[in-house]
Amino acid sequence: MTKEESKEFVKLHGFWFVKTIKHVSTEEELNNRENLIFEENSPTEMIGIAKVCPLAQEDFPTVLQRMTAMDAGNWAVEKCHQQGWEVNKDNIGACLCNLEMDY
Repeated sequence: MTKEESKEFVKLHGFWFVKTIKHVSTEEELNNRENLIFEENSPTEMIGIAKVCPLAQEDFPTVLQRMTAMDAGNWAVEKCHQQGWEVNKDNIGACLCNLEMDY
């Protein structure tokens, strides 16, 4: 996924994915840029505009080693659509956990 494709994803869904060093559970932790790992396709200009969905390296180490957070999140959203599931944090996490086990 290119940076332009990432921006289109954000416009369509209203949120974007970012890799984090550790599990981030509070808004304060999410707003601390030291916890975030920006990648080549991170739509950083959307900070403050669209909701940020953190994906922790400790939760999905193999997935996030093989793909960017935006690519992993996009894959999970597509999988939710294929399964007829609501796109939410729990279902995205479930998809990524399954992918992590498959690797």
